[in-house]
Amino acid sequence: MRDAPRLNPTNLKMLELLMRKSPAVVTRRELEENVWGEYTPNSDSLRSNLHLLRRMVDKPFDVPLIHTIHGIGYQLVYKSGESAGS
Repeated sequence: MRDAPRLNPTNLKMLELLMRKSPAVVTRRELEENVWGEYTPNSDSLRSNLHLLRRMVDKPFDVPLIHTIHGIGYQLVYKSGESAGS
């Protein structure tokens, strides 16, 4: 039996905030401040960590749970048959 995938501390902070705020949209700034505090790294850090989080969270499901709301932020919600932001 394979070990379950593990989230790194950054991914856990991101997931916790998305879960607490769900189904509300979490702004990019809010995610950055929650994870990194006053020091916000370049946008690639958020993007790459979000990519890893999506691989772990969305993989077991047919429909993604983490949605990008363009120009606003991110949302964790199950939307059967509808697109994010609808």
